Amino acid sequence: MRPLPARAWPNGSVVAEYRPPADELPPALAAWFTLGYDEQAQWRRLSAGPPLAEVTGRLGGLPRDFLDDRVSLPALAADVLGAHVLDTPEVRALAGYPEARAGAAVGLWLVAGQPLSGLTAVAALGLRLAPVVPPARWLAEPDRREEAARLFLLWCGYHPAGETPEAAQTFADRLDSLSRDRELAVAAAEHLHRMEVQRRLRERRAQEAAARYTHE
Repeated sequence: MRPLPARAWPNGSVVAEYRPPADELPPALAAWFTLGYDEQAQWRRLSAGPPLAEVTGRLGGLPRDFLDDRVSLPALAADVLGAHVLDTPEVRALAGYPEARAGAAVGLWLVAGQPLSGLTAVAALGLRLAPVVPPARWLAEPDRREEAARLFLLWCGYHPAGETPEAAQTFADRLDSLSRDRELAVAAAEHLHRMEVQRRLRERRAQEAAARYTHE
């Protein structure tokens, strides 16, 4: 996914203090940004993974049980990934936003029984994509299914087999629903900019405090 317009991505710092205005971004998407992942850096460390058709095909076989709202998402995550994920920022964030539940459940289905390590990918589907494109569309529309599959592979640390990382990023950029929604993309860029400003202010205050302590 290409950098959002007008502003730079943050450097990966978590900015827990920042809370966007209620009408600025979908709350779950804001939570994804707060986790602090660096998407551009992620593209630079990929290795070849499974064929894209394998992931999109598995999406098509999603059991209805995974989308049942009565099933606790943390319990499902613990069942698929292990109990150690229950106290992670990703699972806490996913559990806090109902709109993220279905997307995360899709991610857990993709991880289940596969040789992939996928907590970050699960979080990306639930917090990065689901607030922008409802998961029902991932299952019904080929382009959105491919977008979800590519995002999942990215955050598992892979590009599709048979593609170079550069080609994979180009294909993903063309499909990226966040970048294609101009108003939402601008709001996201402004949100990230404010996060970065707050990070720099905190660093400056810490440096000033350290300098005062040194001179006392």
